[in-house]
Amino acid sequence: MADLYNGSVFSAVTVLPAHLGQISHLMRGNMTPVELIQSHTLFPYFAAFLSEERSQLVASAMTGDLGGAINARLGLLASSIKMPTYLRFCMQCLFEDEMIYGLPYWHRSHQLPGVFICYKHGCELKNSEISTFLRRNKQEYVCLNWKLACNGAIEQSMNEGLKAHLTSLAIQSHSLLNSSYNAIDHHLIDEIYKAKLYEKGFITLSGNIRFQSLRSMMVESLGQELLGLCDSEINKHSHDTWLHKLVRGGEHIHTLRHLLLILFLNETTDTIFQKKVVRYHPFGTGPWPCLNKAANHYKKEIVTQCKVTRCSKTKRPVGTFICDCGFIYSRRGPDTNESDRIHVGRIKRFGEVWEKRFDELQRRIDLTFRQKAELLGVHHSTIHAKIKSTAQVISIESHSSSTLDLSNDVNASEENVVIRKISKKRFNASNRNTDQSRVNWEQRDQGLFSAIMQAVSDIKSVTDKPIRVSLPEIGRRIGKLSLLEKKLFALPRCKALITSEVETLQQFQLRRVTLAARKLFEEEQKVVKWKVIRNAGLRRESANQLNNEIDKVIENFL
Repeated sequence: MADLYNGSVFSAVTVLPAHLGQISHLMRGNMTPVELIQSHTLFPYFAAFLSEERSQLVASAMTGDLGGAINARLGLLASSIKMPTYLRFCMQCLFEDEMIYGLPYWHRSHQLPGVFICYKHGCELKNSEISTFLRRNKQEYVCLNWKLACNGAIEQSMNEGLKAHLTSLAIQSHSLLNSSYNAIDHHLIDEIYKAKLYEKGFITLSGNIRFQSLRSMMVESLGQELLGLCDSEINKHSHDTWLHKLVRGGEHIHTLRHLLLILFLNETTDTIFQKKVVRYHPFGTGPWPCLNKAANHYKKEIVTQCKVTRCSKTKRPVGTFICDCGFIYSRRGPDTNESDRIHVGRIKRFGEVWEKRFDELQRRIDLTFRQKAELLGVHHSTIHAKIKSTAQVISIESHSSSTLDLSNDVNASEENVVIRKISKKRFNASNRNTDQSRVNWEQRDQGLFSAIMQAVSDIKSVTDKPIRVSLPEIGRRIGKLSLLEKKLFALPRCKALITSEVETLQQFQLRRVTLAARKLFEEEQKVVKWKVIRNAGLRRESANQLNNEIDKVIENFL
């Protein structure tokens, strides 16, 4: 050491040494300080996820005489991830190095945290007897040789799943050390992670992260043993773990934890550092095909508008595709293959082009309903429904005469069957409308009153997942939704009861707050405001609007 540093006494640091500028000077410029840092220290591993400014600060400390500031600037002093206690080596690497170079040497990639497997040979690393930090002679660099080897490997037994994960970590760690990755913007890496998490369903359509599901799946996928070996256990009761900080975009996160998340996402450092943020879309990238079979551009990818919502029943994404021709269709996703792109779940609007083609085909008497439906890309029942709803249905008499003229034509007979059915339904409907005296509305009002009261009581009794008291909800529960929507004016008692019981949005939110506060008090004997807001499922804007009312509810439990 004295010869190397011209008589100065410095400690022999094996992980992140300083004074590299002086060593470069002694080498007469054959290797610059930057080359020494990149090729002979662990700096590239830690710098991969640092900002450019912090990387430069650490590099300047290693080049100069600020050795004590290196670990602090990297955030290693406060990190719960510790460096290996002893310098490590691979038996096969030791043998190969001796055969090729005449003597073995310490491999950088073997000294990294979380690395227990040789990236090259896939065998377990062994501890030497050289301590990484606590050595008796701090001014001595010790060469690797056969006498330094200890008998035991780091892990005596290792299952195949754990070994596969550790092998992957070793390969990715080695890749970071030996690739010229420039410092990446942490905002960009945050976007990449979120795109991958969204693709796997851990982020909702509104951008909220499903931390509970993510945490459970990560522990299940990687295993507690691996997380323990990497000093990265995830507390299932905490809402501020390293995983929360990493996914939320924290800056000073250890490289090993980035690698654990990358491993869970089935990615590699190469794919992450391509710096291409491909935002996940449940229906692929646009433009999407127009599936209007009546248009000349059928199946051509010209649709640029796709609105994504969530199905209330299945929680799956629903895409609504809007074409310039007026055709609007939707389907539930996500798309899993190319054939899904040309699948129509539901047609929401036919559009002018389709309607025009429909009118043209209606004048074709040589085509059956099924043939017309095939040409228009719909079910034949849609053609029947379309004829019923069209305003071009003429009077019963005129259609009866046309039936006689077209009695020998198969298609005409089909259409006339539809017409006769329409006429019969209209005749029956007109009779019903002219005989209102048969309905005793006062008796019906009295009979429904108790049913509505019971329905309201049932709705409010649901506490696990509260339901808003609304007219549609009441109608569905008593099986009279259509009646309440169309004839409520004829039921004065029921109308008064429903008007008094139906909740506004704010009333419903306050009821959820009260239920959440009561449940917290029963379980924990104390009511914390932020927990009440979270358990009640209130958004930030709603919580701010109801701030005073929430405080009053909480006061009742103090």
